[in-house]
Amino acid sequence: ALAQTTYSVPPGAFRIESSDPQVRGLQNVACENPDGSKVLVIRNSSDQAQTVSTQMNGCEMGSTSIPAGGAVTLKWPKE
Repeated sequence: ALAQTTYSVPPGAFRIESSDPQVRGLQNVACENPDGSKVLVIRNSSDQAQTVSTQMNGCEMGSTSIPAGGAVTLKWPKE
């Protein structure tokens, strides 16, 4: 997850609010990059794959599956 974060979140980015997924084993961090794009990194530390749905500003952004012990990086362009 660290490599994904450093690749997708350049210097000058800042952390923005993200909600706790309330699912055991999932951790996340969201950032806004200097170009205005937003990044969400989700780590699944559980021993089972998890499917999560994402929303931004109340709009459904889709769902993604995260393998056991894996991580995903989601990136949205500037609004």
